[in-house]
Amino acid sequence: MAKKQEKILVIDDERSIRNTMKEVLEYEKYHVSLAEDGLVGIDMVKKDHFDLILCDIKMPEMDGIEVLEKLQGITDTPVVMITWQYRYCGRFYKKRCLRLYF
Repeated sequence: MAKKQEKILVIDDERSIRNTMKEVLEYEKYHVSLAEDGLVGIDMVKKDHFDLILCDIKMPEMDGIEVLEKLQGITDTPVVMITWQYRYCGRFYKKRCLRLYF
């Protein structure tokens, strides 16, 4: 029997990062869907099941923490918060993330 292909949703406002992540993950045999912002990502989660969500922290309109807050009532899929900028790993974002779960 063939192994189920796991589905990953990448939510990131930067096209080059989305496409790079898609390329790397597909090389590793994951099925990858892309969302260009948090609203699109939330809508996709409402319509489909994902095994993992990778979500950028710093995005316009709705940041990754707001996406995480909204996803809490919709899915129990694990979410990994990502950032390419060190300054967004500070206490402010860590506290916001931790408040959601503790």
